[in-house]
Order: sequence, then structure tokens, then C-alpha cells
Amino acid sequence: MKQPELAYDLLKYHAELLIHPSPRVVRSFFTHAKVDYEKLKAFFEVTKGRYFLQRPLNLNRTVIEQAFEAGDKELVIEAYLDILDYTTELAGVDSTFFVNVLESMTYAEAVDHVLFGHLKEQMEKRGYDCRLYSCIYYLNAKGGLTAADLLKAMALDEKVVKLANSELFKTEFVEKVLPPEGSQDTNPLKLDDYVREQVLLALKQLKFKIDTEFY
Repeated sequence: MKQPELAYDLLKYHAELLIHPSPRVVRSFFTHAKVDYEKLKAFFEVTKGRYFLQRPLNLNRTVIEQAFEAGDKELVIEAYLDILDYTTELAGVDSTFFVNVLESMTYAEAVDHVLFGHLKEQMEKRGYDCRLYSCIYYLNAKGGLTAADLLKAMALDEKVVKLANSELFKTEFVEKVLPPEGSQDTNPLKLDDYVREQVLLALKQLKFKIDTEFY
């Protein structure tokens, strides 16, 4: 297709009429759009949720990867939730892919139990370790003791030599139990004394496996 951008108009204005471009045309536009993030984002916006349209394989995967690189965390989550067939779309992905989606989550307003549960299931099915992100989830879901137990288990696990730095773990775990100096709220999650004590003890046990300067 000499002008693949025309597919954008076809999808945007004719989708409700069920007049869709052929799969070949859609693939041509995808090839054209994925070299430019803004074009790829626009293409995804007009194709998301349109499961009767034969969308290109790896569309969502490509959107997630580029959105994460662009710091567009909201689109990362949106593209992940839009996947129709996770087995096909995510065939061959490594743990970094799931880590990027997890790093794009936020616990500021609410805990998305379904999203985290799905990501955890997908990781464990592939043999990837999700314990660090499980700690974040449980701490924010009023499961502080479970989070502490997971941290202690990682501290004792000889297979875990060094944990990768995680912005999410820093902001949604460490800073929730050890608020930065000058913070007005020293216990933002309202953890009871025993739970907070156990979480802090677990962090202390793990200190040789994390980058303390980063956190």
C-alpha cells in the first residue's frame, strides 16, 4: 500500500459500519506506524478493542515495549489489558516484558487485584520469579505479613544473588514503610506496629541483596 496512513481513516471513521481494511492493508499500516511511536499510538487507539478486525500479530506487544520506553505507563497497561490471546501474543517474551508492565502499575488510588493476578499467573507459568512484585502487591493490599514472609524467603534463597533495582518497589514499598526524611506521614499505609516491625526486619535481612544506594 503506497499510502498506509489511509488505513487510519478507514479504521477511525468506518469501523462502526463494519467496513474494515483487508489484513494485508492493516499489516502494511502497522509496518509503517511502528517506526514512529506517535503513529503507533494513534494506530493502536483506533484498533483497540476491535476483536473482529484481524489485527497484526505482536501489535500489543510492540505497543507495550515502545510505550514503556516512552514512559507512557498508562498506555502500557491499556495495551496489556487489550490483548485477546495472551498465549499467541506473548509467545517467546522474557521476564523483562512482564517486569515492564508491572513497573507501569500504580497503587496510588487503588489496588488492581485482577491485573496483578493475571501478570503473576503469566510469569509463574513461564517460570519467572514474581516475588518482588508480589511483596508490593501484598503490602498495598493489607497483606503486610505475607509481604514480609516473601522478603525473608528471598533473603534466604541462594538462587537470588542480587535483586534488580525497581522504581515501583522503591516508591510503593520502601518509601511506604520508610518514608523519606521530612515526610509528614510516617506510616502512610497505616500498618500496625507488629506488621511494620516484621516488614522492616525483612528489609534488613534483604539488604545485602539490594542496592541500598538506589533505595
